[in-house]
Amino acid sequence: MTWLSFGPVAHHPGSLRVDIRPVADVVADIRNLPFADETFEGVECWHVLEHLLPWEANVAVREMARVTQPGGIVEIAVPDLKACARLVLIGNPGGVRMLYSAHPEPAQRHRYGYTAASLARLLCGHLEQVAFASNEGDEYAIHMTGIRKAA
Repeated sequence: MTWLSFGPVAHHPGSLRVDIRPVADVVADIRNLPFADETFEGVECWHVLEHLLPWEANVAVREMARVTQPGGIVEIAVPDLKACARLVLIGNPGGVRMLYSAHPEPAQRHRYGYTAASLARLLCGHLEQVAFASNEGDEYAIHMTGIRKAA
């Protein structure tokens, strides 16, 4: 299976990794992918969308759907705004760090937070059968999948 991967780690073996920084197979902006339509069987995007403003994330999801073959899977993971807020409310500063990263590189700073409902709304604009996926080992994140709409 040919997968495209965004994020710190590729979870599908053999994935083509893309990053805006020169740390991946392809250096590219997720909002303007250098691939033909329907190139990949699947796309994984783990902990990337929170680095974009909402309208930029909409463009990014549209691009991910564009390069995915009809019927292909798109996997998304983002920090869970509600779970992080619960940490803050019980006095754990880790929730604040998960939401507002003070990274020295501007592209690595978090710029937006998602709830399950807001992420689902974003994905439903471009994908079908949007559903929760297992977040085992990543309890402060929302994991969702969607299927690329048929052309």
